[in-house]
Parts: sequence; C-alpha cells; structure tokens
Amino acid sequence: MFYKVMCYVLINVLWISFAFASSLWEGKWEMGRYTSAGGGLLDIHDCTSENCLFRITSMHGAHTCDVSGVMKIDKNYARFYNSADKYGDEFSAEEILFELNPTKKIIDVQHKSGQFCGMRGYIDGIYEYESLPYRYPTSFDCWRDNLNQAEIAICASHKLSQADMELDANYKSYKTPEWFDNRNKCQKDEKCLWELYTKSIKDAFELDSNSSFDFWIYVRGQKQKWYYPTDLALLRDYFEENMAEPYFSAWTVTLGDDSYTASCENCLAKSYGIAGLYTIYESAWYIDEEEMWISFISANLDIPEDKKVIVFAPFGKTLNDMPVFVKEYTEDLAKRCQVSSDDIKLMFFKTSK
Repeated sequence: MFYKVMCYVLINVLWISFAFASSLWEGKWEMGRYTSAGGGLLDIHDCTSENCLFRITSMHGAHTCDVSGVMKIDKNYARFYNSADKYGDEFSAEEILFELNPTKKIIDVQHKSGQFCGMRGYIDGIYEYESLPYRYPTSFDCWRDNLNQAEIAICASHKLSQADMELDANYKSYKTPEWFDNRNKCQKDEKCLWELYTKSIKDAFELDSNSSFDFWIYVRGQKQKWYYPTDLALLRDYFEENMAEPYFSAWTVTLGDDSYTASCENCLAKSYGIAGLYTIYESAWYIDEEEMWISFISANLDIPEDKKVIVFAPFGKTLNDMPVFVKEYTEDLAKRCQVSSDDIKLMFFKTSK
C-alpha cells in the first residue's frame, strides 16, 4: 500500500513538473511597457512539450501589426511555422525567433523578414511577463498608479486610445477642466467615452473652422499630421463600418510625407521599398469634398483575391468612373504585377460619408 501511495505521489509530482515545464512559455507578455510610442502584446497559449500557439499584436504609435501561428519549442528557443498539419517541420522562410529566459521572465523576439505586417508595426523586442491588461499609447501615462475608471478604459481600448491621441494632437486646447469632468463621469462606459471624443473632435473642428463639420474636409486636412489614415480614429471607424472584411487595413497610404504625394491635391500614392515586398504594399488614395477611392494590391489578404488589384469606390460607381489618377495608377499597378484587367476587383464603401 505504501509503495502504491508513493508511486501515485511520484506520478503526480512528475505530471505537475512536466505541466509546469511545458507551460513556462504560456501567458501574456508585453513589450515596451514604459514607452508611450510603441509596444506589443505576445499571447502564448495551448502549449505542449513541443509546440505553442501564439499571437503578437504590436504597434508603433497607432500603426498595428497582428501575427498569429504555431511556434515549435526547443528547450528555451522556439521558431514560428505556419501549420503543423500542412508543413510538418518545414519552417516558414519568413521566420520569427523566440528566446525564453525563465529566470528573468522575458522573451526576446526577432523576425527576419519584412513580410510580417510590412511597416505597420514592430515585432522585434523584449517582451516581459505581465498579468496586467495591455495598455495602448495615449496622451497621458497609462502606467500611473492612480488611473481613474475612464482612463483605465481608454488605456485598454485601441479605438479609444486613438481617439484620445487624435483629439490631443489636433485640438488639445479643447480639453478643458469641464471636458475632463465629463470624460471621468463616463467611467468605464466605452460607448459614452467614444461619443464624447467624437463629439469633441467635431465640435472643435467647427469652432476652429467656423463652419459645420464635414468628414471629408476634416480628413483631407490631416494629411501632414498622421502616418497612416487608420491612425485617425474617425477615419478608422469609417473604414471598419464601410469596408468589407478582410479588406480593412489591407492597404497602406502614408499621409505625412510630401515625397510621394501625387500631382493632384486630392491624391496620395505609396510603395514600400522593402526587400521582398516589391509592390504588394503599394496603394493609392483619392479623396475630395464628396467621395473617396482606394486602389491597392496587398499580401495582407489571406484569401484567393489577394493577387488581384482591389478598387474601393463610392457605392454605385463603376471602374469607368475612377478619377484619372486612380485609373492610371490602377492600370499601371495591374501591368507591373501581371494582373489581368479581369482581375481588377471593384468593391464599394457602404456609405459615402
């Protein structure tokens, strides 16, 4: 009986030890916790002795990157590979390397290619084990000890944090003591906070311009202030509501640099010169007082259409209605990427404004 009990205890000790050893990787790991400009969250879960599932959400400013997959474990090292079922032990040529230091509770992450998110975010860095919720960059310090309920909600929300950064950058003087009182009264109510921020941006625009808020005029006026259109909370919200998934965020156009502004004042075009990307991150954007057009080809789309040129247009328009710049750009892009005219796919924004 004694031996049976000892065997049972030993088996359980070994099982617990194995379970602990196999789960050292698991948890929430944060990068850049003490900076306001960038950071990342590495979520590692469902580990075995050989593999773990992971997801990295990283950013620089408001530029986000989202990568998920399987990591193959070798002691304190791991490498990304696409799918155990599909690829076996053949790792992706676009590697992400993980190194675990269990003593210091950190994971050093490196990636060897620009294919992961292009220029949208950073994956490389030291990720620290942290049980607190991830905190996005805001106009205030999200790591203070005395955050109120509204501030906690803003720090934990990508959408609200962007709105906070946008209002602060464009209309900081609008943040009066009365405004902060109204913000704090929302406490953790995200709907209340979002409505406050969007109303504040619109009201501040009207005070500044002495005219009614116009979505397109407001967006066009931001061209020298932001790196991507999706850095603007109001514009990101419009895209999320009006672009079919998974096309939202599958294109990039830089707003803040004149070096690739097109010849017309309503046009922008951008192509990343990163080795290996060629034109897959190239895109064009047209916006005037009434409408918006976006033309792009992107490797972000994990669907068969990802090799097509996608043109987003105002509802009811045709390819023949494209502004001259967008038409010339789309035809040139299709030619250079060896995409036939039949593979130029027209899609619509659900609303015009």
